[in-house]
Amino acid sequence: MKKNQKTRLSIVIGFLLLAFSCSAGNVQWTYFVEEGEDATSSFYYFYQSNGESIQRVRMVWNGGAQNPPSIIDYLLDSGKIIIRHLVGTREMIPDLIAGKDVRLELQREYSISKGSSDDMLLPSPPDKALTKEQRHDLGNLIDLLAKDRKIIPAMESK
Repeated sequence: MKKNQKTRLSIVIGFLLLAFSCSAGNVQWTYFVEEGEDATSSFYYFYQSNGESIQRVRMVWNGGAQNPPSIIDYLLDSGKIIIRHLVGTREMIPDLIAGKDVRLELQREYSISKGSSDDMLLPSPPDKALTKEQRHDLGNLIDLLAKDRKIIPAMESK
C-alpha cells in the first residue's frame, strides 16, 4: 500500500471512530453498586430498570492510578443483548462514577441473540458459537445481575 493510500485510510478510520463515538444519552439509573479492587482501582455498576426488569447495565472501571476508564454497556433488548466496550479519558472519571452521561469512544460492539428454537443465546449470524470474549462478557453480565444493588433515589441531584 502506498503512503498516500495509508494516509487516506488513516483519515477514513479516524472519521469512522469519531462518527461511532457514543454518548450515553439521558439515562436515568435506578440501581448502583460500588466495589473497590485496591486503594486506587474501583468498579462502579449502574442499572436501569422499568420497575419490572433491568434494561441496561453499565460497568465502569475507573482505570486505577493511571489508566483511562473503561466501560462496558449491556443493553438488554427483547430477543438480544447488545454489548458495547467503551473508553473514556481520565478527566471523565468523576462524572462516570457519579453516573453522569459523558461522551465515550466506542471500541467495539456486538449483539448476542436469543435463538428461537432452542432458547439459547447465539452470536449474530454467520457465527455458530460464542467466542471466548462473548462468554466472558456474558459471565460478567450474569454476575452483575446477581449483585445486591442499592436503589438510587435521584441521579439528577449529583
